[in-house]
Amino acid sequence: MQRLNTRWWVLLVIALVLGLALVACGGDDGDNKNEGDGDQPVPDQLPTDQTVPEQPTLDPAEATDMPSVASESMATPFAPLPELAYNDAVDTARADLAVRLDVRPVEIEALSAESEVLLGQPALCPALPDVELDLYYVYLQYKRFIYPYQVYLPADPSAAMVVEACEDVFIDEEVLYIPTPDSRVAISDLVVADLIERGVDTTQGAFQLVREMTWTDANLGCPILPGQDAPQTVIQAGFLMLYEVNGITYEYHTDDTGDQVVYCEPPPGYATPADLIAALQEDEAAAARIVEDEVARVEGLTGEGTLVALTDFDYLIGVFGFGSTEQARAAATLITDTSVWRAFVSDQVLIVLYDASPPAYSLLLKYSDEVDLPAQPSGDPTPDPAADGA
Repeated sequence: MQRLNTRWWVLLVIALVLGLALVACGGDDGDNKNEGDGDQPVPDQLPTDQTVPEQPTLDPAEATDMPSVASESMATPFAPLPELAYNDAVDTARADLAVRLDVRPVEIEALSAESEVLLGQPALCPALPDVELDLYYVYLQYKRFIYPYQVYLPADPSAAMVVEACEDVFIDEEVLYIPTPDSRVAISDLVVADLIERGVDTTQGAFQLVREMTWTDANLGCPILPGQDAPQTVIQAGFLMLYEVNGITYEYHTDDTGDQVVYCEPPPGYATPADLIAALQEDEAAAARIVEDEVARVEGLTGEGTLVALTDFDYLIGVFGFGSTEQARAAATLITDTSVWRAFVSDQVLIVLYDASPPAYSLLLKYSDEVDLPAQPSGDPTPDPAADGA
Protein backbone atom coordinates (compact mmCIF):
# COMPACT_ATOMS: atom_id res chain seq x y z
CA MET A 1 0.00 0.00 0.00
CA GLN A 2 2.84 2.33 0.81
CA ARG A 3 4.46 1.65 -2.56
CA LEU A 4 1.25 2.48 -4.46
CA ASN A 5 0.86 5.78 -2.68
CA THR A 6 4.44 6.78 -3.47
CA ARG A 7 3.98 6.08 -7.18
CA TRP A 8 0.81 8.18 -7.23
CA TRP A 9 2.57 11.16 -5.69
CA VAL A 10 5.36 10.91 -8.22
CA LEU A 11 2.89 10.99 -11.12
CA LEU A 12 1.09 13.95 -9.55
CA VAL A 13 4.34 15.97 -9.27
CA ILE A 14 5.22 15.27 -12.91
CA ALA A 15 1.75 16.42 -14.03
CA LEU A 16 2.06 19.65 -12.06
CA VAL A 17 5.48 20.42 -13.60
CA LEU A 18 4.18 19.87 -17.15
CA GLY A 19 1.19 22.10 -16.44
CA LEU A 20 3.35 24.96 -15.20
CA ALA A 21 5.57 24.69 -18.32
CA LEU A 22 2.58 24.94 -20.66
CA VAL A 23 1.30 28.02 -18.81
CA ALA A 24 4.72 29.71 -19.11
CA CYS A 25 4.92 29.11 -22.90
CA GLY A 26 1.44 30.39 -23.43
CA GLY A 27 2.21 33.59 -21.53
CA ASP A 28 5.25 34.37 -23.68
CA ASP A 29 3.23 33.89 -26.86
CA GLY A 30 0.57 36.20 -25.61
CA ASP A 31 3.00 38.96 -24.72
CA ASN A 32 4.65 38.86 -28.20
CA LYS A 33 1.67 38.13 -30.40
CA ASN A 34 2.68 40.93 -32.87
CA GLU A 35 6.30 39.81 -33.31
CA GLY A 36 7.21 37.36 -36.06
CA ASP A 37 3.60 36.19 -36.60
CA GLY A 38 2.45 36.95 -40.14
CA ASP A 39 -1.21 36.34 -39.17
CA GLN A 40 -1.28 39.14 -36.61
CA PRO A 41 -2.39 42.65 -37.77
CA VAL A 42 0.18 45.51 -37.79
CA PRO A 43 -0.95 48.77 -36.19
CA ASP A 44 -1.86 51.45 -38.76
CA GLN A 45 -0.75 54.31 -36.55
CA LEU A 46 2.45 55.16 -34.77
CA PRO A 47 2.49 55.72 -31.04
CA THR A 48 1.28 59.16 -30.10
CA ASP A 49 4.77 60.30 -29.07
CA GLN A 50 6.15 59.84 -32.65
CA THR A 51 5.38 61.98 -35.72
CA VAL A 52 6.13 61.57 -39.43
CA PRO A 53 8.37 64.43 -40.76
CA GLU A 54 6.75 66.56 -43.42
CA GLN A 55 8.14 65.90 -46.91
CA PRO A 56 9.40 69.00 -48.81
CA THR A 57 7.54 69.97 -51.95
CA LEU A 58 8.87 71.80 -55.05
CA ASP A 59 6.94 74.55 -56.73
CA PRO A 60 6.58 73.67 -60.48
CA ALA A 61 7.65 77.22 -61.32
CA GLU A 62 10.89 76.73 -59.37
CA ALA A 63 11.56 73.37 -61.03
CA THR A 64 12.26 75.05 -64.37
CA ASP A 65 15.21 76.92 -62.81
CA MET A 66 16.96 73.79 -61.55
CA PRO A 67 20.06 72.79 -63.61
CA SER A 68 19.81 69.51 -65.48
CA VAL A 69 23.03 67.57 -64.99
CA ALA A 70 22.15 65.12 -67.72
CA SER A 71 21.75 67.89 -70.29
CA GLU A 72 25.13 69.51 -69.62
CA SER A 73 27.96 68.66 -72.03
CA MET A 74 31.24 68.42 -70.14
CA ALA A 75 34.60 68.04 -71.88
CA THR A 76 36.74 65.17 -70.65
CA PRO A 77 40.22 64.05 -71.60
CA PHE A 78 38.68 60.91 -73.03
CA ALA A 79 36.67 62.56 -75.82
CA PRO A 80 38.48 61.54 -79.04
CA LEU A 81 39.41 64.05 -81.69
CA PRO A 82 37.97 63.47 -85.16
CA GLU A 83 40.32 61.18 -87.06
CA LEU A 84 41.32 63.74 -89.69
CA ALA A 85 42.21 66.34 -87.04
CA TYR A 86 44.08 64.03 -84.67
CA ASN A 87 47.32 63.73 -86.66
CA ASP A 88 47.44 67.50 -87.25
CA ALA A 89 46.98 68.18 -83.54
CA VAL A 90 49.66 65.65 -82.57
CA ASP A 91 52.14 67.00 -85.15
CA THR A 92 51.63 70.56 -83.93
CA ALA A 93 51.94 69.55 -80.27
CA ARG A 94 55.00 67.39 -80.98
CA ALA A 95 56.76 70.22 -82.82
CA ASP A 96 56.03 72.58 -79.93
CA LEU A 97 57.23 70.13 -77.28
CA ALA A 98 60.37 69.32 -79.29
CA VAL A 99 61.27 73.01 -79.20
CA ARG A 100 60.48 73.33 -75.49
CA LEU A 101 62.58 70.28 -74.57
CA ASP A 102 65.20 70.82 -77.29
CA VAL A 103 64.85 67.25 -78.57
CA ARG A 104 64.03 65.68 -81.91
CA PRO A 105 60.31 65.32 -82.67
CA VAL A 106 60.74 61.59 -83.41
CA GLU A 107 61.81 61.07 -79.79
CA ILE A 108 58.35 62.14 -78.54
CA GLU A 109 55.56 59.59 -78.31
CA ALA A 110 51.84 60.27 -78.73
CA LEU A 111 49.87 58.19 -76.24
CA SER A 112 47.25 55.80 -77.56
CA ALA A 113 43.59 56.03 -76.57
CA GLU A 114 44.05 53.03 -74.27
CA SER A 115 46.73 54.91 -72.34
CA GLU A 116 44.86 58.23 -72.24
CA VAL A 117 41.98 56.78 -70.24
CA LEU A 118 44.40 56.05 -67.39
CA LEU A 119 45.16 59.75 -66.95
CA GLY A 120 43.26 62.48 -65.17
CA GLN A 121 42.01 65.61 -66.87
CA PRO A 122 44.71 68.32 -66.90
CA ALA A 123 43.93 71.27 -64.67
CA LEU A 124 46.51 73.91 -65.60
CA CYS A 125 45.63 74.68 -69.21
CA PRO A 126 45.41 78.14 -70.83
CA ALA A 127 42.18 80.08 -70.36
CA LEU A 128 39.57 79.45 -73.04
CA PRO A 129 37.66 82.11 -74.97
CA ASP A 130 34.31 83.00 -73.46
CA VAL A 131 32.39 80.86 -75.94
CA GLU A 132 31.11 77.30 -75.97
CA LEU A 133 33.76 75.03 -77.50
CA ASP A 134 34.28 71.34 -78.17
CA LEU A 135 37.42 70.71 -76.12
CA TYR A 136 39.79 67.77 -76.63
CA TYR A 137 43.16 66.67 -75.27
CA VAL A 138 46.21 64.93 -76.69
CA TYR A 139 49.02 63.54 -74.55
CA LEU A 140 52.67 63.35 -75.52
CA GLN A 141 55.35 61.42 -73.67
CA TYR A 142 59.11 61.99 -73.54
CA LYS A 143 60.93 59.47 -71.37
CA ARG A 144 58.94 59.20 -68.08
CA PHE A 145 57.10 62.50 -68.41
CA ILE A 146 53.72 63.03 -70.06
CA TYR A 147 52.70 66.44 -71.39
CA PRO A 148 49.00 67.22 -72.03
CA TYR A 149 47.81 69.64 -74.70
CA GLN A 150 44.31 71.06 -75.06
CA VAL A 151 42.83 71.23 -78.54
CA TYR A 152 39.78 73.06 -79.83
CA LEU A 153 38.32 74.49 -82.98
CA PRO A 154 37.53 78.23 -82.72
CA ALA A 155 33.98 79.42 -83.25
CA ASP A 156 35.12 81.04 -86.50
CA PRO A 157 35.04 78.22 -89.11
CA SER A 158 37.83 79.89 -91.11
CA ALA A 159 40.23 79.96 -88.13
CA ALA A 160 42.87 77.28 -87.60
CA MET A 161 42.69 74.61 -84.91
CA VAL A 162 44.16 75.76 -81.59
CA VAL A 163 46.68 73.44 -79.86
CA GLU A 164 47.96 74.76 -76.51
CA ALA A 165 50.29 73.25 -73.92
CA CYS A 166 49.01 72.74 -70.38
CA GLU A 167 51.32 73.27 -67.42
CA ASP A 168 50.46 69.90 -65.86
CA VAL A 169 53.10 67.20 -66.21
CA PHE A 170 52.26 63.59 -65.44
CA ILE A 171 54.86 61.01 -64.45
CA ASP A 172 54.61 57.54 -65.97
CA GLU A 173 55.05 55.03 -63.15
CA GLU A 174 54.71 52.18 -65.66
CA VAL A 175 50.92 52.20 -65.28
CA LEU A 176 50.68 53.03 -68.99
CA TYR A 177 52.65 50.03 -70.13
CA ILE A 178 50.81 48.07 -72.80
CA PRO A 179 52.40 44.80 -73.96
CA THR A 180 53.74 44.93 -77.50
CA PRO A 181 51.38 42.99 -79.74
CA ASP A 182 52.85 40.16 -81.80
CA SER A 183 51.95 42.00 -85.03
CA ARG A 184 54.74 44.52 -84.40
CA VAL A 185 57.34 41.75 -84.30
CA ALA A 186 56.10 40.26 -87.56
CA ILE A 187 55.91 43.65 -89.29
CA SER A 188 59.39 44.64 -88.10
CA ASP A 189 60.71 41.43 -89.67
CA LEU A 190 59.15 42.52 -92.97
CA VAL A 191 60.87 45.90 -92.68
CA VAL A 192 64.25 44.26 -92.13
CA ALA A 193 63.65 41.94 -95.09
CA ASP A 194 62.86 44.93 -97.32
CA LEU A 195 66.03 46.70 -96.22
CA ILE A 196 68.10 43.62 -97.06
CA GLU A 197 66.56 43.56 -100.54
CA ARG A 198 67.68 47.18 -100.93
CA GLY A 199 71.24 46.16 -100.13
CA VAL A 200 71.32 47.56 -96.58
CA ASP A 201 73.55 45.72 -94.09
CA THR A 202 71.02 45.33 -91.26
CA THR A 203 73.53 43.56 -89.02
CA GLN A 204 74.94 47.01 -88.24
CA GLY A 205 71.56 48.65 -87.47
CA ALA A 206 68.60 48.64 -85.09
CA PHE A 207 65.08 50.02 -84.75
CA GLN A 208 65.10 53.48 -83.19
CA LEU A 209 61.33 53.95 -83.05
CA VAL A 210 58.17 51.84 -83.39
CA ARG A 211 55.06 53.95 -82.82
CA GLU A 212 51.34 53.45 -83.35
CA MET A 213 49.90 55.78 -85.98
CA THR A 214 46.63 56.51 -87.74
CA TRP A 215 47.28 57.23 -91.41
CA THR A 216 44.81 59.31 -93.39
CA ASP A 217 45.69 58.40 -96.98
CA ALA A 218 46.38 55.34 -99.11
CA ASN A 219 50.08 56.29 -99.20
CA LEU A 220 50.22 55.76 -95.42
CA GLY A 221 51.45 59.30 -94.87
CA CYS A 222 54.61 58.99 -96.97
CA PRO A 223 55.61 62.12 -98.94
CA ILE A 224 54.24 62.49 -102.45
CA LEU A 225 57.21 62.42 -104.79
CA PRO A 226 57.36 64.42 -108.03
CA GLY A 227 55.18 62.81 -110.69
CA GLN A 228 52.96 60.96 -108.21
CA ASP A 229 49.23 61.62 -108.00
CA ALA A 230 47.66 62.60 -104.68
CA PRO A 231 46.69 59.43 -102.80
CA GLN A 232 43.11 58.58 -101.94
CA THR A 233 41.89 59.64 -98.50
CA VAL A 234 41.42 56.65 -96.19
CA ILE A 235 41.73 55.98 -92.46
CA GLN A 236 44.21 53.22 -91.66
CA ALA A 237 45.71 52.17 -88.33
CA GLY A 238 49.35 51.17 -88.45
CA PHE A 239 52.88 51.90 -87.32
CA LEU A 240 55.73 54.31 -87.95
CA MET A 241 59.06 52.47 -87.84
CA LEU A 242 62.50 54.07 -87.99
CA TYR A 243 65.53 51.85 -88.61
CA GLU A 244 69.02 53.35 -88.29
CA VAL A 245 72.16 51.96 -89.91
CA ASN A 246 75.52 53.75 -89.62
CA GLY A 247 73.87 57.12 -89.00
CA ILE A 248 71.32 56.75 -91.83
CA THR A 249 67.65 56.52 -90.84
CA TYR A 250 65.21 54.51 -92.97
CA GLU A 251 61.55 55.42 -92.44
CA TYR A 252 58.76 52.89 -92.94
CA HIS A 253 55.01 53.34 -92.67
CA THR A 254 52.88 50.21 -92.31
CA ASP A 255 49.32 49.14 -91.69
CA ASP A 256 48.47 47.16 -88.54
CA THR A 257 48.58 43.75 -90.23
CA GLY A 258 51.73 43.87 -92.39
CA ASP A 259 49.84 43.77 -95.68
CA GLN A 260 51.24 47.24 -96.44
CA VAL A 261 54.88 48.01 -95.63
CA VAL A 262 55.89 51.23 -97.37
CA TYR A 263 59.39 52.65 -97.47
CA CYS A 264 59.09 56.43 -97.34
CA GLU A 265 61.70 57.72 -99.72
CA PRO A 266 63.00 61.07 -98.54
CA PRO A 267 61.89 64.00 -100.69
CA PRO A 268 64.57 65.18 -103.10
CA GLY A 269 66.76 68.04 -102.02
CA TYR A 270 66.55 71.37 -103.83
CA ALA A 271 69.49 72.80 -105.70
CA THR A 272 68.12 76.35 -105.82
CA PRO A 273 65.75 78.50 -103.75
CA ALA A 274 63.45 78.74 -106.78
CA ASP A 275 62.99 74.94 -106.80
CA LEU A 276 62.15 74.85 -103.11
CA ILE A 277 59.76 77.80 -103.30
CA ALA A 278 57.97 76.21 -106.26
CA ALA A 279 57.46 73.01 -104.24
CA LEU A 280 56.10 75.00 -101.28
CA GLN A 281 53.71 76.89 -103.57
CA GLU A 282 52.30 73.60 -104.85
CA ASP A 283 51.68 72.41 -101.29
CA GLU A 284 48.19 73.54 -100.23
CA ALA A 285 49.13 73.26 -96.55
CA ALA A 286 52.09 75.62 -97.07
CA ALA A 287 50.19 78.27 -99.07
CA ALA A 288 53.56 79.89 -99.77
CA ARG A 289 53.90 83.28 -101.43
CA ILE A 290 56.93 85.45 -102.11
CA VAL A 291 56.91 88.74 -100.22
CA GLU A 292 57.29 91.38 -102.92
CA ASP A 293 59.62 94.39 -102.58
CA GLU A 294 61.40 92.84 -99.58
CA VAL A 295 64.42 90.60 -99.16
CA ALA A 296 65.58 88.22 -96.47
CA ARG A 297 68.56 89.29 -94.40
CA VAL A 298 70.28 87.43 -91.58
CA GLU A 299 73.03 88.72 -89.31
CA GLY A 300 76.13 86.64 -89.89
CA LEU A 301 75.46 86.16 -93.62
CA THR A 302 76.63 88.75 -96.15
CA GLY A 303 74.20 87.89 -98.94
CA GLU A 304 70.47 88.35 -99.34
CA GLY A 305 67.77 85.74 -99.80
CA THR A 306 64.15 85.50 -100.80
CA LEU A 307 61.52 86.34 -98.18
CA VAL A 308 58.57 83.93 -98.21
CA ALA A 309 55.34 83.90 -96.18
CA LEU A 310 53.86 80.50 -95.20
CA THR A 311 50.23 79.57 -94.52
CA ASP A 312 47.37 82.00 -94.05
CA PHE A 313 49.11 83.34 -90.95
CA ASP A 314 52.12 84.64 -92.93
CA TYR A 315 54.88 82.93 -91.00
CA LEU A 316 58.08 84.35 -92.52
CA ILE A 317 61.05 82.33 -93.77
CA GLY A 318 64.22 83.37 -95.55
CA VAL A 319 65.52 81.15 -98.38
CA PHE A 320 69.23 81.31 -99.37
CA GLY A 321 71.06 79.42 -102.12
CA PHE A 322 74.65 78.09 -101.96
CA GLY A 323 77.07 76.25 -104.19
CA SER A 324 76.97 73.00 -102.22
CA THR A 325 75.32 71.26 -99.28
CA GLU A 326 78.47 71.73 -97.22
CA GLN A 327 78.40 75.50 -97.78
CA ALA A 328 74.73 75.69 -96.80
CA ARG A 329 75.39 73.81 -93.56
CA ALA A 330 78.46 75.89 -92.81
CA ALA A 331 76.46 79.07 -93.26
CA ALA A 332 73.94 77.94 -90.62
CA THR A 333 76.72 77.77 -88.03
CA LEU A 334 77.55 81.45 -88.63
CA ILE A 335 74.11 82.91 -87.98
CA THR A 336 74.16 85.44 -85.14
CA ASP A 337 70.70 86.89 -85.75
CA THR A 338 68.54 86.53 -82.61
CA SER A 339 65.39 86.96 -84.71
CA VAL A 340 66.02 83.56 -86.35
CA TRP A 341 64.15 80.84 -84.49
CA ARG A 342 65.17 77.71 -86.46
CA ALA A 343 67.37 76.83 -89.44
CA PHE A 344 67.03 74.08 -92.06
CA VAL A 345 69.06 72.77 -95.02
CA SER A 346 67.71 71.07 -98.14
CA ASP A 347 70.63 70.11 -100.35
CA GLN A 348 72.10 73.50 -101.42
CA VAL A 349 69.37 75.63 -99.87
CA LEU A 350 69.45 77.19 -96.39
CA ILE A 351 66.09 78.09 -94.80
CA VAL A 352 65.67 80.27 -91.73
CA LEU A 353 62.39 80.48 -89.82
CA TYR A 354 61.88 83.86 -88.17
CA ASP A 355 58.60 83.18 -86.36
CA ALA A 356 58.32 80.80 -83.38
CA SER A 357 55.68 78.75 -85.15
CA PRO A 358 55.22 75.02 -84.47
CA PRO A 359 52.98 74.60 -87.59
CA ALA A 360 55.63 76.16 -89.87
CA TYR A 361 58.34 74.15 -88.13
CA SER A 362 56.47 70.90 -88.73
CA LEU A 363 55.82 71.88 -92.35
CA LEU A 364 59.47 72.64 -93.15
CA LEU A 365 60.59 69.28 -91.77
CA LYS A 366 58.85 67.71 -94.78
CA TYR A 367 61.21 69.52 -97.15
CA SER A 368 64.49 69.80 -95.24
CA ASP A 369 66.60 68.76 -92.28
CA GLU A 370 66.89 70.94 -89.21
CA VAL A 371 70.41 72.15 -88.40
CA ASP A 372 71.76 73.58 -85.18
CA LEU A 373 72.19 77.31 -84.72
CA PRO A 374 75.37 78.51 -83.00
CA ALA A 375 75.21 79.23 -79.31
CA GLN A 376 77.55 82.21 -79.71
CA PRO A 377 78.55 84.45 -82.63
CA SER A 378 81.30 83.00 -84.74
CA GLY A 379 84.21 84.89 -86.31
CA ASP A 380 84.71 82.47 -89.19
CA PRO A 381 84.46 83.77 -92.75
CA THR A 382 80.91 83.86 -94.03
CA PRO A 383 80.16 82.05 -97.30
CA ASP A 384 78.14 84.17 -99.67
CA PRO A 385 74.73 82.90 -100.76
CA ALA A 386 74.30 82.42 -104.49
CA ALA A 387 73.77 85.67 -106.28
CA ASP A 388 70.46 84.62 -107.85
CA GLY A 389 68.99 83.96 -104.34
CA ALA A 390 65.60 83.29 -105.92
